[in-house]
Amino acid sequence: LLEERRCQIAIDKQRDIDERIEAERIEQIRKQIIEEERIKLLREHAYRLLGYLPKGVIRDEKDLDHLGNDFKNEFKRRQVNMQYSGGWDNL
Repeated sequence: LLEERRCQIAIDKQRDIDERIEAERIEQIRKQIIEEERIKLLREHAYRLLGYLPKGVIRDEKDLDHLGNDFKNEFKRRQVNMQYSGGWDNL
């Protein structure tokens, strides 16, 4: 009886581990899909919204690479202008 109980506990532990691994895999897939859709939306709309995008929408250089050189150059030019007094009025 004790041996059966130990065996059942081991099976339950392994099942829990497998479920946790599967949940993590599903979460990774979900995050990947969200990131792909975020990039897709940026590609479609970012150029028209340049100057109106809140901080944090363009996270890093990699995001700029997805949007092409024209957008990247214009985005960087506007960022430099924001560092001077007057902000967007310098454009």
